[in-house]
Order: sequence, then structure tokens, then C-alpha cells
Amino acid sequence: MKYASILIMLILCLNLAATSMVIERQDQARIIIPVDTIDSLYFSNDTVGEVAQLQFVMQEPPEYPNDPVIIYIELVDINGNLVLESHPVTLSFATVPPDMVNINDMVYTIYDSTAVNSVDGVVTASLNPGNVEGVVTIRATVEVNGNTITATCQYAIHMMAIEGFYLWIGDAGYNIGGGNWALPVAAVLTTADGVLVPDGIPVSFSIGDYGNDWANIEESAYTGNSCSYAGPTPGYAYTILTYDGSYSMLPLTINISAGGLTAPIISYLPINQPQMEAIPMPGHPDFVFDEDTHYFSCDFLMNVTDGQGNPIRNAIIQMTSTHGTFQEPDEEYQVPNGDWSRLLTNEEGVAIGTILFTEEDCPPVDDPPNEVPVEMTFNLYGTDVTESVTFTLRNYNELE
Repeated sequence: MKYASILIMLILCLNLAATSMVIERQDQARIIIPVDTIDSLYFSNDTVGEVAQLQFVMQEPPEYPNDPVIIYIELVDINGNLVLESHPVTLSFATVPPDMVNINDMVYTIYDSTAVNSVDGVVTASLNPGNVEGVVTIRATVEVNGNTITATCQYAIHMMAIEGFYLWIGDAGYNIGGGNWALPVAAVLTTADGVLVPDGIPVSFSIGDYGNDWANIEESAYTGNSCSYAGPTPGYAYTILTYDGSYSMLPLTINISAGGLTAPIISYLPINQPQMEAIPMPGHPDFVFDEDTHYFSCDFLMNVTDGQGNPIRNAIIQMTSTHGTFQEPDEEYQVPNGDWSRLLTNEEGVAIGTILFTEEDCPPVDDPPNEVPVEMTFNLYGTDVTESVTFTLRNYNELE
């Protein structure tokens, strides 16, 4: 489903080279207004207290796509004071407007106009967006004691259909203490053509039902912004997700809303500064075959934590060995649909595996003992963290 967002830019012409004040919106638009004197205004010679100029004033952009923009005009005297006496102000288009763009649902062409009476020195009207992009110039005119005062203002209307968005997650979080990590994330907004949307489009974030007690996200952002750890990037709305490191590797639902679209996106949280320890049991597995022993097994305890010592559950450990055969682990350490050479850590960040050696791994020789070195390697899946253990098999049986 497609929705249109409208970016409206208020531009006032200047007589002198002006300094502009840019206000980043967390709504539908970025609006730029000048600080210095306005050009295109015609002043009367009236005394103080009479209307001397019309001023277009920046207003909050619309909350929702396709909502009208409020035109806000002040009638002021030469000292900048509002003239409270009511005056009819005529509004019209100074340039041909884009299709269906209108003022107060009455002015659609350069030949139309409408009069709006000021109230306490202010005139308000609605600029309603149409169906196509374009730039329109609005003219405001008031007659005061035979003098004509006019001001103009340009609005750039950008139609934008937000087709969808996806969630970008940083590679690693930042240590903020207490077992918690701060992770930059972003909603990436695109149009139907796959083009990134302009800056200034508001985006809101929230955590799904599962995770509210151990994760938190800054709710408001807008495209083209930046956060403490990332940005700015066109089309990206950055925010900060903080979470308890012991929930790394678990799925988290993040709800994203933008341009009338809302969707839950599930993502797995990264392990930050992962650590892994492999502990053989017994501690020095130098195994010996003799006439009474033809096979034996060895357990390996794996312990996985993050950089703050948080135990990491649901971490997958891939095991390899130059000799031996991995045995079926206890159910709590089994990877769903996985083989026995892969282990899954429990809530304490622990996994235990077993490997079986037989005399075939270290057969008898004519001149015993036969010695066979064994190297086992443990890789934390999805990371470059690797541990290894080496030991020796010895067979004291003589080849018959």
C-alpha cells in the first residue's frame, strides 16, 4: 500500500544576503526561514500603529501525509507590533500552482482569490497539496488607507510514496556499563522505485511486547539525522537501542512507523566483544589405550560471555576434531535440526559436548606405544572467536 508524504519548504526572498536559520523537523518537513529583512514587501508611509507589512511566519508542518499546511501571516506596524484591528487580506497564487493544489479549497488557479479577515493581527489559511510536485508562490495583499501592501511566499511541494522500509543494525554495541550496551539502529525508507526518501521524514520506534523489561529505544527520529554513534546518511533515520547484554543473540521485535506505514521487524541482537572458553574434562586428556581399554570419551565445557561478563544464551558453537566422533549432547545443548558437532548454550551461557575415541583413532603398532596428536577447534558461530585444545592419544598395545 502506498502513502504520500509531502515535504513543504517555506522560502522568503531577501533584499540583502541573509543568514538562514535551519530548523530540523521531526514532522513532515524541513522548513527554512530567513533571519533578515524580507524583499518583495511594499511599505506604506502610514504612521506607527497602521499596517506597514505582511509577514509569512513558519508553522509546524502537518502531522500526517497529505494534510494541509497552515499559511500564517502577521499584519504588523513599522515597529513589528501586531495590528489588532481586523483587515481583509486577499490570498491568491502568483504563479500557476501544481494540479489540485489550492488555498482553502477555493483558490485553484492564478485567476482565483479569496479574502480572509485578520484576527488579532493574524491571517490563517490552508494550503492543500495536490497530486504532483511543483513550486507555488502565494501572494498576500491588504489595502490600508489607499496603499497596497503585498508579500509573497514560495512553497515547494514534493510528493513521495513510501513503499517500505527495513531495519539497519550496527555491527556492535557500545559499553555503557551495568551489563548494558548501546546499539545504533536505523529505519531505511525507500520509495516504490527503491530510491531513498528525502531528509526530514519523521519515523517512530517502539519495542515489541517481548523485550520491554530489558531493552529500550529512543522513539523519535527522522531521515537524514544522526545519533551518538552513527549518521547522518540520506534516507536513514537513526536512533539508539539499549539492551541487557545477557539477551544477546535473541530475537527482538522493533516496531517502525513512517509515512502512514507501520510494521514490526524482528532482528537478532549482536554479541558485543564475545569471549569463549573451552574446558576439557578431565583437565589433561592424554588418553591411553591398553589391553583393557579400547575406547573412551571426553567432555568439553564451553562458556560464552560478552565483554562485560554477561552469559550468552542461544550461542552456537561449531566443533571440529582431527580424530574421534562427537556424541549426542544433552537436549538443552542441542541445536535444532543440527548435527552433534554443534552445541547451543543455555541460559548460563554454558554448553557441554562429548567426543568418543576408539582404538581405530590410535591403532596398535609393532613397537608401542603409538602416539597420535589430536587437535579440537571450537568456533563461536557468526564471529571470529575460536578456541582450540590439543592432546595426545597413546596406545600401548602391540600389533598382533
